[in-house]
Amino acid sequence: MEPESPKAVEELIEEPVYVYGICYPPQEGLTLPLGLEQATRLVVVEDIAAIVESGLSLGEMLPDDPRLLSAVLSHDRVICDLFQHMPLLPMRFGTQLASLDQLQHHLGRHALDYRTKLAALGDKAEYQLKLTPQAIDLGPLPTDLKGREYF
Repeated sequence: MEPESPKAVEELIEEPVYVYGICYPPQEGLTLPLGLEQATRLVVVEDIAAIVESGLSLGEMLPDDPRLLSAVLSHDRVICDLFQHMPLLPMRFGTQLASLDQLQHHLGRHALDYRTKLAALGDKAEYQLKLTPQAIDLGPLPTDLKGREYF
């Protein structure tokens, strides 16, 4: 995926930027997932990238707003989709910056920290295990036990 073109970047400057995660710039051919309201975008600063959605304002949503649940599920879906393709530092739900300039400044300032964390994740994998409890036959308890004699 190519970094944002100058025209596309200019469109983002005045809008809030919702950040899904931090990663290395992905190899060509990666299709970024759809965000909550529109396509996600890649913002690259040096060798660190952020997966973002512009123009999304979560502050307007109330705790009992059905759109809030949809936003949480969308955030999780985007993170899970990206995890399948690359090491990713997921951001907490609701991580938003006021502008693209602030995001670029943040990525530049914390690039070394993000590179270190991404390098540590490079050879790791995530698995999901499902455990099924099995019934244990304990047998009947003796009826003549009293007090603490059950041990």
